[in-house]
Amino acid sequence: MEIFKSIDVLIIGAGPAGYTAAMTLQRYGVDFLMIDEHATTQEAAHPSLIQPQTQEIFHAMGILETLDSKGCRISESSLWEVRGNSGQVARASTFRLAEKTQKFPYLLSIGKGVAEETFEGIIHSKGQFIQRNKKLLAYRYSGEQSYTDWPVTAFIQDLRSGSVETWSFKYIIVGDTAKDDINVARDWGELPRVKPSWLVADVVLECNFTDLRRLCSVIAPMGTFMSMPGKDNRTRIFFQLTQQEIVNVKSPNFDIEDGLHASESFKLQGILSQRLSNGLFPRVAKVTEVVTIGQYEPARFLNHVLHDGRRIFTMGVYSCNHNIETGLGINASCGDAYNLTWKLALVLKDMAKPELLATYQIERENRQFQLQRLEDRFKSLLGGVEWCSSRASVFQEWEHFVRSTMDYDDQYPRTSLSVDIREMRLSQQAPHPPMRGRRLYPIDLIRHVDGNHVNLLHEMPSKARFHILVFAGELITSRVVAALGEKLVSRTSPLNTFNRTDCMQTTPFSHEDIYTESGPCTNWGYVIDLSFIHTQDHVSFEVKNLPSPFSTVWSDRVYEDPAGKGHAQLGISLSQGALILARPDGYVSAVTRLEYPEDFTACLKAILKPQPGGL
Repeated sequence: MEIFKSIDVLIIGAGPAGYTAAMTLQRYGVDFLMIDEHATTQEAAHPSLIQPQTQEIFHAMGILETLDSKGCRISESSLWEVRGNSGQVARASTFRLAEKTQKFPYLLSIGKGVAEETFEGIIHSKGQFIQRNKKLLAYRYSGEQSYTDWPVTAFIQDLRSGSVETWSFKYIIVGDTAKDDINVARDWGELPRVKPSWLVADVVLECNFTDLRRLCSVIAPMGTFMSMPGKDNRTRIFFQLTQQEIVNVKSPNFDIEDGLHASESFKLQGILSQRLSNGLFPRVAKVTEVVTIGQYEPARFLNHVLHDGRRIFTMGVYSCNHNIETGLGINASCGDAYNLTWKLALVLKDMAKPELLATYQIERENRQFQLQRLEDRFKSLLGGVEWCSSRASVFQEWEHFVRSTMDYDDQYPRTSLSVDIREMRLSQQAPHPPMRGRRLYPIDLIRHVDGNHVNLLHEMPSKARFHILVFAGELITSRVVAALGEKLVSRTSPLNTFNRTDCMQTTPFSHEDIYTESGPCTNWGYVIDLSFIHTQDHVSFEVKNLPSPFSTVWSDRVYEDPAGKGHAQLGISLSQGALILARPDGYVSAVTRLEYPEDFTACLKAILKPQPGGL
């Protein structure tokens, strides 16, 4: 059959994972085709809470401000319980979700449909469109395994006309809403499913319950229910239905006049009113408007094969489906997509070796397993408190779970992206040491070029680049820093080994604000960039007094760490300093001493390709 068209990547499924993959590839200039079975975006009946790490991803893409305007920030959480024989509910605990020092110390509540309409609009604004009413029928590999052609042939059906198109791709990414598509073509077995039934409703309430604007859980005799605030004074309420409630909803009812009230939606509204009445007594909660209401039956599973070893990857709902009560699904999906696609972009641009893609399976499967363990513990909390030794244990578990979902302190297992290369002494008392595989803590800095207070993670441009971070401490004019500058411009420097042009022959970098969509043309040939962080007052010290390349090519990447607070948070000595190699997604690959930048060259050779344009 004649090939209809060739393109680099096929993305199947227009869900959070699919959209994140598309927006990331689009940002890096990678061509893709995105298909989805549905004619329009879907408003799924489950909570969408965007966590800080996911907000960082969207911030790096320049779209968080748009999402923020369409959602609702949640900064505090509360736990309520029914006390004594009176059946009256009372607040048992209230706490902040995160430290105020975090860049995003809150959850962003936003409807799934609203988020996806925003994503689709961003993709459309850049000239690419999702092909809807399209389904993958099957795929096959050709004999070619070169990474310069298109070895995967896919057969895609138009669900409206029934016609089938033949395409060829370099890679296929299977994401949200695509389980039925890939079932035809996949080779790695069936996925186990468990289907609890949840009621989910977006409503407007008239009540005297004080915590409608917090993330709230109410432990009541009929079962725990949760609420979260939404945009336009709406509240999303969700709880797991009992077996009897499920039977009542499903069973036909012929006794109600004209059968008008026999619909499932009407029955669900009755269950919702009953739960609110019993769970909030003696407070009164009246539903004045039902925006959406429905049942949600998540198929919870963990797929242990995220990569077929060749050209097919799975992510999002297809890789791991999460319990509704935790709100983790959208974050896990976006995390999968971002982890995969920045790596894929480097491979497709011939700047990284295909072996880099193998780290996706290891890192994300481990992360999904950790999240499911967290969910299982939380499910026990919602299902009953008999396993806790006391009421205080319930409150502690609730607070631990919510804060765990906000935490930066997750760690990927060891891969070629996170290696131990040389013993580096860091303070054992530091709250956030830069350990390999762990996300770099977002310290606050002052940018020399304009005196603005900035966050380190958000200063690292999201262009699929690694970052060498020089923490010089008090050594700003020392021989150590001078020698470091000489090594960084040498032939063995990672800057000159993996970047496409000699760092001393290019135009100096201009300031590249992370909020903007594109950077200066000089920046695009780089897979590694450089930042210099010190503790001297930025007003009294002039950048021109630094050695090259800090004072020349990367003069706009020089920062003051006021009073050395950032060094202290990371456990870096002001008198010894440190070099940190950070990945494009902000995780630490390696740490070494200021004297040994060549360590980074050695460890990056496992995943990056030396560039002929360099030295």
